[in-house]
Amino acid sequence: TTSDDKIYKATEKEGTIDDSKWSEDLKNYHGFIWREAGHGNCVLTAIDKAQKELKKNSDIKVPILLIHSDKSFIAKEENEDAQIADIVLNIKDMLSIKLCNENLMNTEKIKDAKHDVFLSRNKSREMAFKTMFGWLKSK
Repeated sequence: TTSDDKIYKATEKEGTIDDSKWSEDLKNYHGFIWREAGHGNCVLTAIDKAQKELKKNSDIKVPILLIHSDKSFIAKEENEDAQIADIVLNIKDMLSIKLCNENLMNTEKIKDAKHDVFLSRNKSREMAFKTMFGWLKSK
C-alpha cells in the first residue's frame, strides 16, 4: 500500500532540494497517476503480481545494490515526515523479496531518505551517492 499520489508528488516538487536544483520535466510521474487516469488499481495490481513472481522465482545472476530509506509509512497529508521516509514502498516488504543469491545482494539503508533516495535532502543524498559509488568501485 502506498500513500496518496498527490502527497508523493508534493514531496517531489520542481525546484530546490537544499542547494540542488532539478526539473520536474526529468521526473516521470506516469507510473504513479493511476487514480487520476481512472484505471483503478491496475498499477498496484501489476506491482503486486511482479513482487509475488519475484518472491517465488527470481534467479537474477548479477550483483544488486538496493539503497532504501530507513523508514516507511503511509502518509495521510503532506508534512515534514513525508520528506524523510519512503511513502511509496513498505521497506519490510521490499527487503523480504530475495532477488538473487545473497552473495550478490547488497542492501543499504540511508537515514532520512525518501522514496527517491537521490532526491532526498543533502545529508541523505550524499550518503546515497557515497554508498553507490563505493559499491560500484568494489565491483
